[in-house]
Amino acid sequence: MLFVFYFLIIKRGYESEYLNAFRQYAFFGTAWHICKVVELLCRNLTVKIKNKEMLNKVFVFVLAIVMLIGGFRYAFDVYMQFPNAAAPNHAYVEKLGGNVKDFHEDIAYASDTIKGKTLFSTFSTAVEVVNDIYQPSRYDYITFTFGDHARKEYVNAFRESNPDYVSIINRDFTRWEGALCGVKWFFYRQLLDSHSYEFGNVYARYLKKTNVSSVVDCDYTLTATQLDNGTVELVVTSDQNDLDIVADVRISYSSHFTGKLLKHMAVNKMVTVTGEAGYFFPKEHFECWFIPEMHDEWYLPILIEEGVGRVVLITIPVECTALDVIDVQVLALYDFEKVFGENNW
Repeated sequence: MLFVFYFLIIKRGYESEYLNAFRQYAFFGTAWHICKVVELLCRNLTVKIKNKEMLNKVFVFVLAIVMLIGGFRYAFDVYMQFPNAAAPNHAYVEKLGGNVKDFHEDIAYASDTIKGKTLFSTFSTAVEVVNDIYQPSRYDYITFTFGDHARKEYVNAFRESNPDYVSIINRDFTRWEGALCGVKWFFYRQLLDSHSYEFGNVYARYLKKTNVSSVVDCDYTLTATQLDNGTVELVVTSDQNDLDIVADVRISYSSHFTGKLLKHMAVNKMVTVTGEAGYFFPKEHFECWFIPEMHDEWYLPILIEEGVGRVVLITIPVECTALDVIDVQVLALYDFEKVFGENNW
């Protein structure tokens, strides 16, 4: 079963996210099953092991051998990823204490650019280690699951540090950045009036403090439509068809159960956000992100492309929950690429 599951994960395209973690579980799970097979063989092949202590020793011995083989293979794989510095595309980085295979030029360029400046990173990288600068919030990516108190701490830490630069993960590097930007909009929206995109590398984008407004002054309309008990559609349109605009939206909403909990085995509910903007919703991999089940003042982005932006809020489980939008407002419209860089999705 482990190998079948392993194969299905790869076939469904999840290899890059889950394969390495699953290998560890699969290895120990496989080792355990091998030991159980040996134990069964000892019993079924009429090998009389009357002393149970001896059987346990056999079990531990086989497990140790399997783990030794697996550990050696894992160490060999790690060793092969870190050849000597003379190999092509490798360089020794003193602050990291070893050779960097692919990103040493990016690390060097970013370090030289922000030298002597302050940096607030949404996700810490080698640049922070090389320059010995760390953002003060104590969090990397925090989401709604951390609660209002943690979010307030995070935003306050950003405001108090008043950084010269902010780094965010490059959407080209990982598709998860789009979803995290949506879930963490309570922070990203802080950058709209203070920072603008300056440069990027393979894995990060760097926004420089400019205090130059990125507000787009144009006419827009906002409509909120209740499609069914648990589904609400939000659509923002503008008269700027040739500009990617992000609407900073504030919403007040709640969700509740409608009964039949035992029938659907429902013990909790969540609200999903899905839409059409490729930056936030790369549908070839996942189609939504999550927000709290209710909130008096939640913020979310709606990306307007070619004059139209659309998101749909759905409460789940859909069979026994309902969603009520109490209030929704567009606070302002901003030039998306001026703040966050090129939107090539």
